[in-house]
Amino acid sequence: MAKQDVSFRPLGDLVLIKPLPVKEVVTASGFIVTSSTKITIKDGKVIAVGPGHYDDGALVPMTVKVGDTVKFVDDEFSKKEIWLNNEKHFIIPESNLLGIVK
Repeated sequence: MAKQDVSFRPLGDLVLIKPLPVKEVVTASGFIVTSSTKITIKDGKVIAVGPGHYDDGALVPMTVKVGDTVKFVDDEFSKKEIWLNNEKHFIIPESNLLGIVK
């Protein structure tokens, strides 16, 4: 597992994510597009990961690693908010992540 530079280590298949700033989308005509729904897809940086989950007694390791940029659904049900070093982070099960940004 990669070095985790934070004093928090998630358990199981949980991932600690620092959300990245949201970029505004401006159309060709100059309109700024914002999300009008409560559910949006955002990017985040993986700060720490748990060891994985157990399936039939065998540990299934995590797919994401510290430093990955991931896409996740930003809604009230798929994440838990936590503050570390006066910065907002999210704790999300790996199964709720949408993918790794390359």
